[in-house]
Amino acid sequence: MEEITGQEVKDKSRRKAATLRAMFALTRGESQLLLLLPEGLSLGQAAERLELATDTVRKRLKSIFQKTDTHCQADLMRHVLLSTMSRTV
Repeated sequence: MEEITGQEVKDKSRRKAATLRAMFALTRGESQLLLLLPEGLSLGQAAERLELATDTVRKRLKSIFQKTDTHCQADLMRHVLLSTMSRTV
């Protein structure tokens, strides 16, 4: 079994973020936040991980909701999952 390097993980994360930016017209910061949401982090924890203020993360999340026409994190995750699945089929 082949070992995955840290660089390969970073590259994959960058590709995912770029795909999200293209699909939903997100900023780089919004796509970074969106990639963290499936981990189940609180907004405070996401803010710590991104080295941002919780208020900034909250504003980014509201912007993501607006751009994806969703209103809560569960709807957002469902929308992103279904959108990315239909893109790969």
